[in-house]
Amino acid sequence: MSNDASSYMRKSGVILAEVTNIKDPDNLNRLKCKPVTADKDVGETDWCFCMAPMGGQGYGQFFFPKVGDLVLLTYLGGDVHHPIVLGSYWANDIKAPYSIKDGVNEIRCIKTPAGIEIKLEDTEKKEKLTLTTPSGAMLQLDDENKSLALQDKNGENKLTILWEKGEITLAAKTKLTLSAGETSLVLESAGNITGKGNKTISFTGTDVEHKANSGFTANGSQVEIKSNGLLNVQASGNTTIKGALVQIN
Repeated sequence: MSNDASSYMRKSGVILAEVTNIKDPDNLNRLKCKPVTADKDVGETDWCFCMAPMGGQGYGQFFFPKVGDLVLLTYLGGDVHHPIVLGSYWANDIKAPYSIKDGVNEIRCIKTPAGIEIKLEDTEKKEKLTLTTPSGAMLQLDDENKSLALQDKNGENKLTILWEKGEITLAAKTKLTLSAGETSLVLESAGNITGKGNKTISFTGTDVEHKANSGFTANGSQVEIKSNGLLNVQASGNTTIKGALVQIN
């Protein structure tokens, strides 16, 4: 550290500085910075450790400044050879992701330089937690609408849960696949629905209706149509029953 820098820091308990280097040769998560001053002779600090809101062996909050960020700088026990960064600092030319309007403070957030954001909205009865990525992918918990949503930027692929209504909606732009092991159900935007399973596929209800606007095919090595009561086979056109052997009653 230059004598000028040492002298400057001795005169100030806490000063404003700009981060200049984060390539710590010992990989100890230290940085160097330069005091913000009109004195061009003031040089870089020694390697500085950074404070964190919470931390311990292998755990804690890790939000490290990058080169060009403004930070508040002090030194441990007044020793200019042990500088410590207290935290980051916003200024006129380095804007915060949000600002306080009309004295109302209802938004908290974590936002990375690349644009990954966790936003917490504390408006009473409209509380909301939103996680977004730079591409526009979003996960949102919304207390006002009692909903959870996971979607892409345009909402074309989306999962919505309305927990108070007990409703779940899953939507896909092109194809939706539900699978468990070797069983699957595929829905396509063209209108095709394909179900597949290596064992039994069953539908049970008080009334079960299968209807086709065009053709209807039932195919298998053995096909059985059985009724415990009345069975009607009816067609508005010709009816054909064909087999190697046809038995009626």
